[in-house]
Amino acid sequence: MAMGAFWLCSPKPSCFRVHGHRAVHFRGARVFDGDHVLAGGEVLVVDGSIAAVGELACIDAGGAELEVVDARGQTLLPGLIDAHTHGSASEESLTDAVAFGVTTEIDMGGSSPARLAEIRAQDNPQRADAIGAGHWVTAPGGHGTEFGDKGPTLARAEDADGFVAARVAEGSSFIKLIISSELPTLNEEKARAVVDAAHARDRRVVSHVNTRADAEVAVAAGVDGLAHLFIDRLNGQLRNGTPVGWDAAAVQRLVEEMGRRHVFVIPTLEVLQSACGLAPGKAILADPRLEPRLSDRVKRVLRAKGWGVNSDRDCYAHVMESVSMMRGVVPILAGTDAGNAGVTHGASLHRELELLVEAGLSPIEALRAATSAPAAFFPALTDRGRIAVGARADLLLVEGDPTADILATRAIVRVYKHGTRAY
Repeated sequence: MAMGAFWLCSPKPSCFRVHGHRAVHFRGARVFDGDHVLAGGEVLVVDGSIAAVGELACIDAGGAELEVVDARGQTLLPGLIDAHTHGSASEESLTDAVAFGVTTEIDMGGSSPARLAEIRAQDNPQRADAIGAGHWVTAPGGHGTEFGDKGPTLARAEDADGFVAARVAEGSSFIKLIISSELPTLNEEKARAVVDAAHARDRRVVSHVNTRADAEVAVAAGVDGLAHLFIDRLNGQLRNGTPVGWDAAAVQRLVEEMGRRHVFVIPTLEVLQSACGLAPGKAILADPRLEPRLSDRVKRVLRAKGWGVNSDRDCYAHVMESVSMMRGVVPILAGTDAGNAGVTHGASLHRELELLVEAGLSPIEALRAATSAPAAFFPALTDRGRIAVGARADLLLVEGDPTADILATRAIVRVYKHGTRAY
């Protein structure tokens, strides 16, 4: 750390001059910019924003406070974005998240938009940032109401415009639909009315789905993304009199339609492991890079067993096969559905990245899913998710090379939120 005038080389007119109060200079790092690995290995942050990227001959700090970080052997990434969480208005949740390099969460319903706006305005480096959907759009008696939620429900398509207008007035960054045929649910007409009302107000629409049939309704209604990958088990279930089971050809048709419409998916693989009777938190608890930094409270969450009935041994295998089909066709965003048993804010996103790679994504594709991809699909986040001049300096520095070995994201060295060191 140096104060006042600080030169990294002899003064020259071509030196980069810092105009600001605080600067951080990363030297010698491998830089993943949210899309590709960059040549040069240097990044300069000034007052919370990225000021320069690439080879820097020298820097004139002027009167700024300058921190120089020797990052040789390390990789600098954009701060990670968890594209599917719940409970992000909680101080504990956002503190847990940033400690593991998750600098932004996308709350998929249940958190007050006003509270999230308050948290963002405070810009505390010890908490992750968050945007949210606020009240989700569900049918009377539909999914969400079983949790005791007393929020509004949508019964008629003609009420959709007013319903969406109220969510926008509350400060919702996007609209969350619920299409879940295991309970009373919105049909395609009502879902399309919600989508039209949201798009008229420049809001994206993301839909919760359970089954392929639910996903087909959501896609036909014009949603921008699916908040979960679907599960269709081979256990003889009947839904509306129709057998539910894995149909690879039908999944392929849906994937192709999603690709044509540019509909993204947030698979939430850990929660689907729970739905298939597996325990997603075990792998995190067994990792020596993650486990020592987990609180006892978080460990209790991660020890929870899968809540699904594993009556189909191929349940999770079909989930992974669906992701494999989507690779390169459907935009994939990384999200944990933290707030559910077996998954937690922050640490679980590292496991989600590992599972995406197991499903067939390359490490770079998985990293994009947690950085540039969610930033591209949610307009409120266009200032982050990339290492580029002018971008917000939410950064994660790790040992090793996660572009080759995705597990290296867990070897956390430093976390910066808006240019300030958080960890």
